[in-house]
Amino acid sequence: MHVHILRSRLWLSYAALIATALGVMAVAFGFYLWRNPLLYRQTLARLRTVETGILNRQGDFVRAFAVSGDGPCGERIRSAHLAFR
Repeated sequence: MHVHILRSRLWLSYAALIATALGVMAVAFGFYLWRNPLLYRQTLARLRTVETGILNRQGDFVRAFAVSGDGPCGERIRSAHLAFR
């Protein structure tokens, strides 16, 4: 009778250990999928592309206003353009 109880406890402890290990692995895998680095790399590449486009257009914008002096901030833009040359 005692042997049967010990075997049952041993099987239950093995099952609990395996269930705990699988649970930890499932949580880790879920966390990995939630913070997928591929998604962040793609987003970062898109942001860099947009940043490059904005910086290129900003230079054109500053040059256009610095030459023409149009707009309410023409003098400030012209002085900022000359300061960063």
